[in-house]
Amino acid sequence: MKYKQFNLPYGARLMYAKNDINQSTIVDISFLGGASEEKIPGLAHFTEHIFFSGTDKLSAEEVKKKFFYFSQANAYTTYRDIVFTGGIFTDELAQFLSTVAMVIKDTTFSNEAIENEKKIVIQEINAFKDNNRSNFYNINYSNMYDRDLLNKGVIGNEKSVKSIKQKDILEFVNKYFVANNADIFICTPLSVREVKKLVIENLLNKIKILDDYKKPNMFYLNAVDFNFYKSVYKDIGKIYIGIDFRVKHTIFDIDFFIKEKLISRMINDISYGLTKLLRQDKSLVYYADYTLLYENTGSIVQIITESDKNNANQIIEAVAEYIKGLKEKGFSSEQLEKAKRMIKFARESRIHSPNKYLDKLYNFRIYGKVLDSEYIHKKIMDTTLEECNALINEIFDVSNIGCTLYGDVKKKDIMSEKKFFKLFRS
Repeated sequence: MKYKQFNLPYGARLMYAKNDINQSTIVDISFLGGASEEKIPGLAHFTEHIFFSGTDKLSAEEVKKKFFYFSQANAYTTYRDIVFTGGIFTDELAQFLSTVAMVIKDTTFSNEAIENEKKIVIQEINAFKDNNRSNFYNINYSNMYDRDLLNKGVIGNEKSVKSIKQKDILEFVNKYFVANNADIFICTPLSVREVKKLVIENLLNKIKILDDYKKPNMFYLNAVDFNFYKSVYKDIGKIYIGIDFRVKHTIFDIDFFIKEKLISRMINDISYGLTKLLRQDKSLVYYADYTLLYENTGSIVQIITESDKNNANQIIEAVAEYIKGLKEKGFSSEQLEKAKRMIKFARESRIHSPNKYLDKLYNFRIYGKVLDSEYIHKKIMDTTLEECNALINEIFDVSNIGCTLYGDVKKKDIMSEKKFFKLFRS
């Protein structure tokens, strides 16, 4: 499988993969200018919504009918970019590209549509507010990084969304939704020559070009020291605790990344043991989860618990006890073999699917490179138990730790920082 990158007219870029499995085409059209580039919290997300509000010739319903006609058409906003994505029949590629160009170029952004869309987005914000688990995840994630944008989330807040005006949207669209700022990712049976011709004619030649445009820098999160706790008092009847270990390795550290893929599988297997311990021995926790997040700045091991109020100290002690046991005993050979089987099965079940191409394109957009899957898989299968266990102390080192609390808990009821760190140092 060959992945190729091409420079297109106006500074646009094409990431191309030949689909030799079936006759479908997967396409992502990405504009680098998501929530990290906005001046008003939620502006990028709101702009993505309002793109489907109608043109001079088509109503909002007609625009949506044209765009969502395609099998897997969608649009989404991240901190880094706004993406129009489609899984389509190959003979529909020109039509899909033209439809995206039409949405960008011809949307009128009427004041009436903007006010109507505000009501919809605010409903979405309020629904998010009412989900305490989602609130906690947002607070916990924000607590790991020093970027203000993470504290507001991609969606923004009610006050910021209400403040959005037509001129704000037009300024944002004119700055970022230009041919100079387009990254196109296509996996298709078509040749490179055919794809280039279709992209230039049906997308790039139809949207705006800025002569003095400079592409934004690739967005990275900046990790900072963790806080011991951040408590938000709210009568929700529960508490949520996140104990996090930020590992100072990135996706570019391939050797560590390979071992981490195995460790993440084993940690997820062990999470059942922690859940069982907390439920049966302590009668405290409804939910516990171990996850490894591959961030640009490193990996985060998260232990998330949900419990009745007033159990914070017992949960912290139980998690510390469990991690201490993991450090002493390490992973078992059975856990390692199970993790390898799971990875092998996941790979073989996807190898005959076009989704494998999309994974590669996604990695390219996030990391700026395509990882050699054959090399990585072989290295994973060759990784020993000793190599995995050697990383346990590094991952669960107290210097990596942070703790976030949310819910019905008061500072005076939480153990001191000194006691907290003493528990995890042992």
